[in-house]
Amino acid sequence: MIGNTDITQVGMLLGACATLGGVIAALWRQMVAHFGRVEAKLETTQEALKDCQDDRTAIWRAIAQQAGSSVEQLKNDTNNQ
Repeated sequence: MIGNTDITQVGMLLGACATLGGVIAALWRQMVAHFGRVEAKLETTQEALKDCQDDRTAIWRAIAQQAGSSVEQLKNDTNNQ
């Protein structure tokens, strides 16, 4: 078999290898683009989380101020109920 190869078989194998290389490159580009979108969404979500945590802290402070106690004491009282 190996000694009896013709140019058509070799050409087909090279064509198949080139096609697979193109497919792998296309999938790689698609994966990198998807990773970029996921990374951007993660940054947006982290910014929103920080804003949410800041708002929650401000609310706890306002409630603690109205109750006349510290935030930690108020949280402990809330958790113990």
